[in-house]
Amino acid sequence: IPLIICAVDTAMRRGEIFNLEWWQIDLEKRVIYIKDKAAENTKTGFGGVLPITDRLYHIFEEKNLTQNRRHKIGSEKVFHQFDYKRAWRNACDDAKIVDLQFRDLRSTGATRMVLAGNSESQVMKVTRHQNLKIFLEHYANVDIINAQQIARNLSVFTQKSTPTSNHRSNRKKTKKTK
Repeated sequence: IPLIICAVDTAMRRGEIFNLEWWQIDLEKRVIYIKDKAAENTKTGFGGVLPITDRLYHIFEEKNLTQNRRHKIGSEKVFHQFDYKRAWRNACDDAKIVDLQFRDLRSTGATRMVLAGNSESQVMKVTRHQNLKIFLEHYANVDIINAQQIARNLSVFTQKSTPTSNHRSNRKKTKKTK
């Protein structure tokens, strides 16, 4: 669903997504601008520049063509309001997912951005968080998948560096030769 992909790939809030207008999207630069009037519609009032992933780019491009908007400038909404609560509940029921709220997608998006190798400070600019403690407590979640990814990254790192055992054996050899 385009709305879900937008939420996960940008870590935008539901209200920000439903208030998103075409003038805020720059498909050439692959960014979404939350500024001026758009920033006033955010929870915190802070603007920012948000990423457009490849899959989100294709969604916007398709919506742009479908809405016959190519190269038009305007303030039309990208996503039209609908009874998302019912649709969300039905989608979660169909997928047998319990206790998942739409706002959880924001946390998922932020966590994925960090796991992709982006620094917390970069991701905080995208999510427009001002407080590192809050961000780390609520938006950079480590679960089994994250822990496994961290382990893989650490394994690659340790394979690239000289093993500790070699350092010890080198030191012993050095001492014996003296």
